[in-house]
Amino acid sequence: MGDVLLCGQTRLRDRRSSPSDSFSLVSLVFHRSRSSYRDAVLEPDPKKLAQRIATAEAALAARLRLIEDMAERIAIGHALSALKVLKPVNAMA
Repeated sequence: MGDVLLCGQTRLRDRRSSPSDSFSLVSLVFHRSRSSYRDAVLEPDPKKLAQRIATAEAALAARLRLIEDMAERIAIGHALSALKVLKPVNAMA
């Protein structure tokens, strides 16, 4: 099976049908959104945080446009909410 994305209490599996699908657009966007989200959540440098969050939000929005699975859509919504909490106060003004 594929990778697992943890977001809040939701566990999602990348449901690739075969290894030959691993370079498909959906798989690429899944990987990009997952790694961008992880990078934003784990960013220790406050100067880089706003850009990491913006990158993760864009990647998650791209993933959201490609999927129909309701559980994954909910998990992405949770991830986007978590990113809002991480935004520096001056970036929200």
